[in-house]
Amino acid sequence: MAILSKTDLIQRIMIGEMLINGKEARQIIKCLLAPDPEKMEGFFTQYFKKILSDPANLVKRKLIIKDYVEKNFVDKNVEQIEEHIKNIISNFKGIKNLERLKAKIEPPILIDCVHPECLQMANYDLRLGEDVYVTTEKAPMKLNIMGKDGVVSIEPGEFGILMTFEYIFVPPDLMGFISIRLTHKQKGLVNISGFHVDPGFYGRLMFTVFNAGPNDVPLRYREPVFMIMFNKLTGDGSIVKKRRWSGMENIPVETLSGLRGTSISVRNLDERIKRLEMLFPILLTGIISVVVAVVAWVLTHW
Repeated sequence: MAILSKTDLIQRIMIGEMLINGKEARQIIKCLLAPDPEKMEGFFTQYFKKILSDPANLVKRKLIIKDYVEKNFVDKNVEQIEEHIKNIISNFKGIKNLERLKAKIEPPILIDCVHPECLQMANYDLRLGEDVYVTTEKAPMKLNIMGKDGVVSIEPGEFGILMTFEYIFVPPDLMGFISIRLTHKQKGLVNISGFHVDPGFYGRLMFTVFNAGPNDVPLRYREPVFMIMFNKLTGDGSIVKKRRWSGMENIPVETLSGLRGTSISVRNLDERIKRLEMLFPILLTGIISVVVAVVAWVLTHW
């Protein structure tokens, strides 16, 4: 397996944009033919800055990706997906070197809300989405109703279920490896839900986390919290299948039942001990008072 570089990620993402954004497809093809990686990255940055400037378009993109994947990629293998892309490229006449482009076509990575600043040298930073659940609450919260300042705090010893802001499609020839970013790991936040994304997955990613640190870990809506790297699979890859978690957008209810209730944590135990330490002198004083009263009564009535 080989981890995709920044240039590889840009190429895969832009192949996806060529498929779902017909208006810009010709310009994207010219970008993909550019021999200079810096030019391609410059086009990539400007392209997504334009996308991000239109909030109405961003809302549609998730549905466009879901519909495109289910219509054109489900039950298809790598070769069939590549053939589908090559057929689309063939429709664009008057562009030089189309055959050269078709020779290096690979299945796309699709992300509904790409932020250029989240693209790193060998990974893409994923942001915290609106749906979160922590075991101190009875039900999931919606951070987006608090605006961009929506914050969830995970206490020491508590579990949380978090979802990414991004809705993604992982092609069948790649496997995604996911992790929490170092800034949050250093605070004690640990991912306990698994570390990979299956080939052919599409939807929002869900993380189950545990705060193993000594302090609360606050997480802000749309803050980069996770990261994903893509590894090229050897062999023929797999077939895109519509599975149980395909197209996931919200936290499934069945995942909450196993985490509900107060966690047995060092903090909880410490608080219980402190409460007992406060109650013990009161109880002892009460017991002594009762004993003294009983003894006094016995002595006066003997």
